[in-house]
Amino acid sequence: GEMPLYDLIPGDDGRKIVNDIHERFLYRALSEYLSQLTENQRTVVQRVYIDEESRLEVAERLGIDSSKLRQIELGALRTLRGKMKYDRRFVDYSR
Repeated sequence: GEMPLYDLIPGDDGRKIVNDIHERFLYRALSEYLSQLTENQRTVVQRVYIDEESRLEVAERLGIDSSKLRQIELGALRTLRGKMKYDRRFVDYSR
């Protein structure tokens, strides 16, 4: 079978090094994809998933009701999922 990438790195912290590198790649890819969303979609994803604000707070801040927020959120997640599905950067190299 294949040897995991982290086994090729000398020392005891190979898994941590691979995970750190992978996390940076994921952050870069996600940033690219977020920039392709509409402004409202970006705002919702940023505030709900990154800033961890409640959906109620985000809806109030944007001046929309919760069903509209959910629509925006689902559209953003559908777009992101579609883009990431075929992106090799989202393969888990830590296994």
